[in-house]
Amino acid sequence: MVPVRARGGSAVIAAALVAVSAIARAQSPVYIPIDDPASQLVDALVARGALPSLGALERPHLAGAVRDAVDSALARADRGASPLTA
Repeated sequence: MVPVRARGGSAVIAAALVAVSAIARAQSPVYIPIDDPASQLVDALVARGALPSLGALERPHLAGAVRDAVDSALARADRGASPLTA
């Protein structure tokens, strides 16, 4: 019976660690570093008006927010209303 109890206890510990790591991931957003070349490109696109959902004075940008802004800009480009070609 002891090995069964140890396995059951380790399963509980493993489940707790998975839950804690998921919470930690949810609380630590991923930012694009200011000195990264991608950040300079994002700043240029924001200044040009191609990514209107991002603030020009907010840095560093969240990677997820940039991804959403680029997806939105590409969707506008597919509809023919893109400030990227202006």
